[in-house]
Amino acid sequence: MSDAADLPSLIQRLSALAVDLRPQILADVLQDLNAEDAARLIEAAVQRQQGAGPQARVVIDALMAARNNKIVRESYIFAWRIEAQRCGLDAAVVVLAPSTAGAEKVAPRERPAEKGVTLGHRRARARTATGDELKTLLLDPDPIVVARALENARVTEEKVIRLVAQRQVAPEILRVVMRSRFRQRADVMRAVAMSPAADPALAASILPALPKSVLRAFAHDMALQPKVREGARALVEGA
Repeated sequence: MSDAADLPSLIQRLSALAVDLRPQILADVLQDLNAEDAARLIEAAVQRQQGAGPQARVVIDALMAARNNKIVRESYIFAWRIEAQRCGLDAAVVVLAPSTAGAEKVAPRERPAEKGVTLGHRRARARTATGDELKTLLLDPDPIVVARALENARVTEEKVIRLVAQRQVAPEILRVVMRSRFRQRADVMRAVAMSPAADPALAASILPALPKSVLRAFAHDMALQPKVREGARALVEGA
């Protein structure tokens, strides 16, 4: 599947499955797409269900079940929402709004230090790590490890956005991202500003560098921190 043009075949495929199997299949399909294609598919699914029969709801129902049962990671949801906002996919932005239900009950993620890997080794490996080791180091609680991992040539913008989207990301890690080589990437700046973990001062400092179209969306996005929303509104009204 490459884009929203395949929505009819996805609806047909999901409809043929038992209800309890649909969330996992949909999660697999969406997570295999790049973030923009996933956002466009979700937008098309929302538009398709309006005024249509119950079969047209199969994609959105499966998506909601996948989120509620934590089959699809919130970091993916966050990345899709960023792309939906960037592309003006308003229906997808609403569907992908953050869910706070049960957020306090999320178990702490296992960290490299808990596996007996020393801090010195993690710092030494961060710039050259590959594969699963690199993914693990990007989630390290030590800011120096993360800063060095962000210098790794194998780290892409999409990986950085997923790092920012982690529910338990520390504010200091977001500051590290904004000191990295990705600090001027528009989608990374947008992701940091949208993060509920971002220090309000850091988020506010990013706003003037964002496009007016993004600021207008921020000004009405009730999922954002109030200071971010108010700052965006002030910049829009003062333009």
